Amino acid sequence: MEIIKERWGTLLGNDIYLYTLKNAAGSIVQLTNYGARIVRIKVPDKMGCIEDVVLGFDTLTAYLQDKQYMGATIGRFANRIADARFKLDDQIWTLEANEGKNSNHSGGSGFDHRVFGVTEISENTHLSEPGCQVIFSLEDRHGNGGFPGNLQLKITYCWAEQSDKLAIHYEARSDQKGILNLTNHSYFNLSGRMMGIDPSMNCLGHHLEINARKALEVSDDFIPTGRRIPVEHEEVSGLIFNQCKGRKDAVRPAFMAESRKDSWQAHKEFIQPEIFRHFEGINCCFELKAEDKPLACRLICDESGRQLEVETSYPGLLVYTGDGLTSELPGYIGRCYKGFDGVALECQYYPDSPNQMGFPPAIIEKDKPYKEFIIFKFSVESKSN
Repeated sequence: MEIIKERWGTLLGNDIYLYTLKNAAGSIVQLTNYGARIVRIKVPDKMGCIEDVVLGFDTLTAYLQDKQYMGATIGRFANRIADARFKLDDQIWTLEANEGKNSNHSGGSGFDHRVFGVTEISENTHLSEPGCQVIFSLEDRHGNGGFPGNLQLKITYCWAEQSDKLAIHYEARSDQKGILNLTNHSYFNLSGRMMGIDPSMNCLGHHLEINARKALEVSDDFIPTGRRIPVEHEEVSGLIFNQCKGRKDAVRPAFMAESRKDSWQAHKEFIQPEIFRHFEGINCCFELKAEDKPLACRLICDESGRQLEVETSYPGLLVYTGDGLTSELPGYIGRCYKGFDGVALECQYYPDSPNQMGFPPAIIEKDKPYKEFIIFKFSVESKSN
């Protein structure tokens, strides 16, 4: 394993570093303590070409201007909270409303633009196989952004030596009962260099299998209504990535059946299902099959042969196909990013769960550890001729 640390810049007097982790196959992960974020993931395609598979930028300046949460840690609460307030043990807590009347990704106090400490760089990992790890830490004070409790957070990124597997482990403690919902906001595009050559190589050409039982219906402002729709229902199974454009070559997600073969069933094309009536693409949280944990989803790009499997301890998966993506500066593909250039696969608790009876509680108890994980496993899909 190879680990390189380099100074990337400064922010308000704090040093920002870039960490490059390279495994035995030459695959690379780059991380930064600005937002405890993933900067790069470079893995091989079916021809052995090692290329970028997440959206991002070459400079810290671009990340400081970024408004799309590229690769960032999201917290204290990922996704939306209705009316920017929640009730916990008979007390109302008011948050920053940064998306209309609602709070999204914790507003201006979010972890995405915080400078984390780095407590460890080593070749010992949480993985069951050799690799290396970088541990980021953050202390978030009581009342910051409106959230209760003094929070101590540790995020461990582990990159495997012999396989292209990146594990993220979240550990936190609070001196007061509160809410916590952490995730990573990377945008994936498994096309690699072909995306730079052909701008049409966006995430609409990817296959997505979701190991889901139900999808959460949302209102016009993406707040869950409380209704959970079984994925077998035509409102869900008919979904395609760019439904409003009506493209015939767009790939719709398949929901995992008992076997891989069965999961690629042809779903009825249903251009504008009622449950997703607000979207150009997908911006929806899915209820994962608890008995089948930890597998959440599988993303495949036939052109490159790359495959990504996502495993998690979280109960939900937010799929966002990036229809609102923009960037002020060019990314890795040599141009500014635009809609559908990447898909975010955000493992998390459900949106607005503090206000929704019946949703899994995104609670951190006083002096009790919060522990969750997300694993990204990259491979090249073998196909029979």
